[in-house]
Amino acid sequence: MIIVGGGVIGMELGSVFARIGTKITVIEFLDSIIANMDSSLGKELQKSLQKLGFEFHLSHKVTRAENKGDSVTVTAEDKAGKQITIEGDYCLMSVGRKPYTEGLGLDKLNIKTDKAGRIEVDEFLQTSEGGIYAIGDVVVSDARTQSFRRRNLCSRTDNGTKPAYQLSHHS
Repeated sequence: MIIVGGGVIGMELGSVFARIGTKITVIEFLDSIIANMDSSLGKELQKSLQKLGFEFHLSHKVTRAENKGDSVTVTAEDKAGKQITIEGDYCLMSVGRKPYTEGLGLDKLNIKTDKAGRIEVDEFLQTSEGGIYAIGDVVVSDARTQSFRRRNLCSRTDNGTKPAYQLSHHS
């Protein structure tokens, strides 16, 4: 399996497949995996994944991907322009995140979004429309901030005994 992108999700899914015997080749544009985190974490994770049989091509950009029916071929080049071609049974595209908010009618609810379509939220994940909350890839912030916000939201109390902010699900 060829994984394009060395972020958290691609590495997590790759490690699952590697543990069941799949050969994993990672092509990453940046010079390290999980580059949005501490660099020492990326180096240690790479060492661990190499022990599982991962092969890494860092600082490479994908220039072509071709589905050949029973296989896929991915061509990439390094910063010097040297090309590599990798063939595999499958290719997992694990690059970037895009909010899918178009067509949800957020404008009818007066929910503010930025130019990229991400929903603006406060520190408690509440949107510009009171009582409506958003979380995940559709909100303005990164994954680490989201994790912090979820913990903050769940642990905040008004008098030490009950949550001051409570999300409820209405079916």
